[in-house]
Amino acid sequence: ELKVTAAQLPLWDALAEAIRANAGAASGVMSAMAGGMPMGAGSSTAPQRIEAQEKALSTRLESLSRLKTALDPFYAALDAAQKEKADKLLVAAPMGMM
Repeated sequence: ELKVTAAQLPLWDALAEAIRANAGAASGVMSAMAGGMPMGAGSSTAPQRIEAQEKALSTRLESLSRLKTALDPFYAALDAAQKEKADKLLVAAPMGMM
């Protein structure tokens, strides 16, 4: 939908890689939480739940940082029409766990 040009393609590829990496990281956090460190009540202790939340937030921050690092140069390379479209797409869909 963004009509990425040949010149923008390497930047797009970097952004797509960041999105894939973020999806993998999010999947890892969910697996870890399902495997014995739930964030909700149950058999885990309060310190374990806090630790799980801390790890999830840390992973989220790393994902946002990775996404921003790739998004900034890609977005800067877009023309005005592409930026307008990107702004709508980025709000509508959480890119790589944005």
